[in-house]
Amino acid sequence: MSIWKSREGWIKFWWMLLPSIFLAPILLSAQPASFNRPQVLTEAEGLPQGFVSDIIQDQKGFIWMATRDGLCRYDGQRFKVFQPTTETKTSLSFPDVLYLKPDHRGRIWIRNTYKELDLFDPVRETFQNFSRQPYYKRAFSRDSLRQFCPDRRNRLWLYFRYKGLLSIDLTTNRIQYYPIRVRIIVRLMGVL
Repeated sequence: MSIWKSREGWIKFWWMLLPSIFLAPILLSAQPASFNRPQVLTEAEGLPQGFVSDIIQDQKGFIWMATRDGLCRYDGQRFKVFQPTTETKTSLSFPDVLYLKPDHRGRIWIRNTYKELDLFDPVRETFQNFSRQPYYKRAFSRDSLRQFCPDRRNRLWLYFRYKGLLSIDLTTNRIQYYPIRVRIIVRLMGVL
C-alpha cells in the first residue's frame, strides 16, 4: 500500500515537509548583508539650512549642495558656505539656490529662484553673475529661464518660456536660436 493512500502517510509527509520549509531559510541563508550607514548632515554639522534642492559631486570628490541659504561645499569633514556679499562683485547673486550643473572644465552653473544664472569657479572661489552680463540682459530680460545645460563645446544651452531653445557660445558670446515646435521642446525637457 502506498503512503499516499493512507491518512498516516499524509500526516508523516506533512510533518517532514513543514519543518523543512520553515528551517530551510535559516539553514540556507547567505552571508549577512553589510551596508554602510548613510551619514545624515544637518545644521548641527554645519549645513546652513535644512532644505537642499540639488546635490552634485565634482571631479575632486567635493559634494556641492544647493540650499535656500547659499551654495555649500562638503569635503567629508566640514562645510564651506558661499553666500552673496556686498563686498565683491564676484559673489553669488542670490542666496536661494535651486539647481547645480557641472561643466567639463570643473566649474559649476547655478540657477537661483529668480531664474538667474551664476557661474562658479571652485579653484578661484569666484562667481560670475552670468544673468547680469549686458548681452544676456539685452537678449533675455523679459523672458523666464526654464532649463539650462552646459556642453563640452563651451556652449550653454538654454530653454526659455517664450524664446524657446538657444545656445550661447561662451567664447564669443554669440547667441544661436533654434526655432522648434512645442511638442519637441516637451520631449527635450528630460534631456536639458
